[in-house]
Amino acid sequence: MFRLIKKVKTGKRAGFITTRNGVVKTPFFMPIATKGAVKSLTPEELKMLGAQIVLGNTYHYVA
Repeated sequence: MFRLIKKVKTGKRAGFITTRNGVVKTPFFMPIATKGAVKSLTPEELKMLGAQIVLGNTYHYVA
């Protein structure tokens, strides 16, 4: 569920996305984890960059 906090004339928006695992502030940086891992960044670097969520896939598990 998305909850809008602020919108400006240019169309930019700020808000919250609520998931089963918690709340994510928007806008946010979302790295992509292909084959289950974010390439070139350690978990510590992701935290330092402020990543609140990682988009991953599990296609590599399908035989």
